[in-house]
Amino acid sequence: PPRSPLTGAALLVAAAGLPLLRQTGAHSWNTIWGEDGWVYFQQAHDHGLGVVLRGYAGYLQLPPRLLAIPTPYLPQGALTVYLSVTASAVCAGLAWFVYWATQGWIESRPVRLALAALVVLAPVLGYENTGNLTNTIWTFFAVAPWALVARSRSRPGTALRASVAFAAATATALSAIFWPLALLVAALRRRRSDRLVGAAYTAGLALQFAVVTHTRDTRPHVI
Repeated sequence: PPRSPLTGAALLVAAAGLPLLRQTGAHSWNTIWGEDGWVYFQQAHDHGLGVVLRGYAGYLQLPPRLLAIPTPYLPQGALTVYLSVTASAVCAGLAWFVYWATQGWIESRPVRLALAALVVLAPVLGYENTGNLTNTIWTFFAVAPWALVARSRSRPGTALRASVAFAAATATALSAIFWPLALLVAALRRRRSDRLVGAAYTAGLALQFAVVTHTRDTRPHVI
């Protein structure tokens, strides 16, 4: 278990780097996932910041939109590396967040570490979550409950929880299923920190559904 900063840093680097080796054939850092290219990169290239709140597939995916904003300014040949490494680093960061957020809920450090490892192992998504911005939305969705129930009440901890909660709410409309949990935690604990996190989650959902009401799923459907 990461008892020292050095060990923790090594595990974080491993969590970011090892998933990039999962893809067989062409390396993940030499390829571009479909939507990473023709949706997020291309629209950022054409519209810049104006595309941040644009819906796709019927809903808002704010984290990939924000992560794609720098892509039009990258040197030639660096796009594939940026997309894959950034996506993997985000998932590793969210795995660290789960390890941190489970403190106070799970006593065993190895169990907390194992739970965090599942974020990067992605047993359900598998290859689909390897080295692409598009599917980071599901990682945000998966860690959303821990942002809501984490016990940290410090200002930095509350800010971190609120940031992850907001990002999860704006990543996919499915995040609405955790809204009752946010309300329940705020009501039962009656702590300012939990109310702030719940408010951030609610604000994210409000933004999400504002975009949903103005977005159609225009993807081609194969019968």
